[in-house]
Amino acid sequence: MDIMETIDKIGVTLTQTSKDIAKKAKDLVDVNTVKAAINDQKRVIAKAYERIGEQYYKDHVDAGIYEYEIEFETIGEANAKMKELYEQLHILKNVSVCPVCGASHSLDAAYCSKCGVKLNTEPVNTETPCEVKEEETEAAEEVKSEAEEVKSEETSQSDTEE
Repeated sequence: MDIMETIDKIGVTLTQTSKDIAKKAKDLVDVNTVKAAINDQKRVIAKAYERIGEQYYKDHVDAGIYEYEIEFETIGEANAKMKELYEQLHILKNVSVCPVCGASHSLDAAYCSKCGVKLNTEPVNTETPCEVKEEETEAAEEVKSEAEEVKSEETSQSDTEE
């Protein structure tokens, strides 16, 4: 064998090896892409389970169902601990939380920068996000009903003046 044949064989071997490596790399990328898509779907399912469980908890926590009593107590204790931790966090950050929308703001803010509600010296809202979502609706309804009462009072006053 002469040197040229040896170099050609080496060239063919290198070409084939590089093709094999490229195919294996592509296969590896494809496998990881599919695995990532599977994990994305697992997260979608886990989030749906979480929402189902959260709704079940909300619907049954006060119903006296003893089937999940330990879990309900665990959630209650964890919510209480989170409330304390949120309070510590707000103190450390030197912020307060809007009682309507839950947005953080400086302690000296007069109005909420997110929802515009007038802020006062109420205690810091240290509720967990789940509790805040429930109370956001209630608080918004209260603000709305208060506004409707004021509007109806103004309307009745203007009616009596005419």
